[in-house]
Amino acid sequence: MKVYQHVNIVTCDQDFHVYLDGILAVKDSQIVYVGQEKPEILEQAEQIIDYQGAWIMPGLVNCHTHSAMTGLRGIRDDSNLHEWLNDYIWPAEAEFTPDMTTKAVKEALTEMLQSGTTTFNDMYNPNGVEIEQIYQAVKASKMRCYFSPTLFSSEIETTTETITRTRGIIEEILGYENPNFKVMVAPHSPYSCSRDLLETSLDMAKELNIPIHIHVAETKEESGIILKRYGKRPLAFLEELGYLDHPSVFAHGVELNEREIERLATSQVAIAHNPISNLKLASGIAPIIQLQKAGVAVGIATDSVASNNNLDMFAAGRTSALLQTMK
Repeated sequence: MKVYQHVNIVTCDQDFHVYLDGILAVKDSQIVYVGQEKPEILEQAEQIIDYQGAWIMPGLVNCHTHSAMTGLRGIRDDSNLHEWLNDYIWPAEAEFTPDMTTKAVKEALTEMLQSGTTTFNDMYNPNGVEIEQIYQAVKASKMRCYFSPTLFSSEIETTTETITRTRGIIEEILGYENPNFKVMVAPHSPYSCSRDLLETSLDMAKELNIPIHIHVAETKEESGIILKRYGKRPLAFLEELGYLDHPSVFAHGVELNEREIERLATSQVAIAHNPISNLKLASGIAPIIQLQKAGVAVGIATDSVASNNNLDMFAAGRTSALLQTMK
């Protein structure tokens, strides 16, 4: 048994206990004791490591990011989401190569680990990505993730072709049978996917018994696009398709009204809150307090480096808390 001594420990137990100058014992890669120092624990130790003054806490979980975009840090400021995507991000991603994206993901893994993140939920543009290279990089990092290929509607592929190509990637990931490297079905958003693609994406998720990961209600412009296209706001449209009844992560949730929040509380949807990205792209402030009071599961996220400038979850958490003083 290995014991870390003289450490300050932050737990995530029911009462969020904090142990100052405590010990943490590990046996066979499992934590077997956390708390104040006990002689009987130290007597059983095969190795005692003095971590004087250090802090130990559970790893942070980044609930929504795009690690392959790490090479686009600083690509554009002072643009709203839709200008940023159409004029800068998507053209840049069209030039991606496997070498570029693998290097970007490795940089993201290092940055996340250095700031305490050990688990992340990733959605990536599959152009220029070799999934085996990414898998080996994540495996070597010992991090945990969902790494999900994004689906878009386009003029160069039919819905059937997009689904077939994406399913091949998903089945490759499932074939790894690695509990630390999983996958979701990730249609990009209601505005960038056709109704047919959204429906078939959900069908695939149900068939494979895996969750959905999608951007939803990020901007007023998105709400206007979906209202004009389908006569409904984004959440109501996705409810019509059945998305709210399938385990899902909805990234953003900025543009939600009271009725929509109440509906989310009875759904299988969790919200990934991206406060810094929402500020940088002038998207707004998500109603996190209202969502939590209603009983909706909410997690913190950084979004991509391109829309944040870093992958620091402590900064995201602090910004999230400060922003809610303005609501």
